[in-house]
Amino acid sequence: MKKILLTAVAALAIVGCSQNEEIEKAGEKAEINFTTIVSKTTRVTPMVTKDFTTFMVNAYNTTGTDMGPEVALSTKFMVDVTATKSGEAWGIDKDPFYWPMTDKIQFFAYSPIENVKSYAATTGYPSFSYAIQDVDAQEDLLVAKLENATKELYGDKGVSLAFAHILTQINFSAKLEAGVAYTVTKIVISGVNNTGTFTYGAGSATGAWSGASGSESYVYGGKYDAKADAENPNVVDFSTGANALMLLPQALAADAKIAITYSAVAGGTTTFSGTKEVSLKDQEWVMGKNLRYTLELPSDATTVTFKPTVNEWDAEEAGTPNKPA
Repeated sequence: MKKILLTAVAALAIVGCSQNEEIEKAGEKAEINFTTIVSKTTRVTPMVTKDFTTFMVNAYNTTGTDMGPEVALSTKFMVDVTATKSGEAWGIDKDPFYWPMTDKIQFFAYSPIENVKSYAATTGYPSFSYAIQDVDAQEDLLVAKLENATKELYGDKGVSLAFAHILTQINFSAKLEAGVAYTVTKIVISGVNNTGTFTYGAGSATGAWSGASGSESYVYGGKYDAKADAENPNVVDFSTGANALMLLPQALAADAKIAITYSAVAGGTTTFSGTKEVSLKDQEWVMGKNLRYTLELPSDATTVTFKPTVNEWDAEEAGTPNKPA
């Protein structure tokens, strides 16, 4: 039997000396590695391959049957196996696994692990439920799968898991009026669903969300001072690289909106201080997309101008004559 070592390598399958020793003990020529790649499609700092350190994988033996929507996943091959990277080495929390001679194995993985709930796999593609966390705890949710893996196909090159982003990343910019100083104190998205069920897709499809529910508000962190002038473009990016909102893909309802609280000062005078709103009704948040809203911030500044008028002279009147002395 060929030993399946659940190791993960960023982009490449690498076999070290100690791994070769294990292969020789098992009487096999090559070791099986998981190779992991994080898609670049997209408070979080969005995950990239070099920072990827853990995932959970489940796998199922479908004997000689190709994976499909009607295929039973009754023969579990790997159950809740956690792979964790420490330095350049990966380890797992289970005993070693072995390739079957010819059977087809279906792999399904996700990361991070903690907030994925109700993972289920019976017939067809697995699914799980997920709830968007509070802003300070939001995360970049990733999934990967590999269908119909066999010893012949992956015995020498490793099981390749390409992780894809399955939330929608939201950032903000503002379009400013020249000569006006702005202070933005709060940006809030409200009336959006925060829970849903993800189901892995067939073939090249990543999967899809369904059953979106709940209604929540999320505050885009930070306070921003900005002014449009010759050295500062009139579109200002509020993203820091670590304050993106990671939200549930969905068709937005009628009450979904963005509210931005700010003040505007022109010529030393405060011309606006308050909150303005924009509706998000009927917009679509697509899975795996990085969406930026550019908000136009009116200053409500009205220049003080003068329109002088001069009254007409009254009609001339005859004066009382005085006799010069």
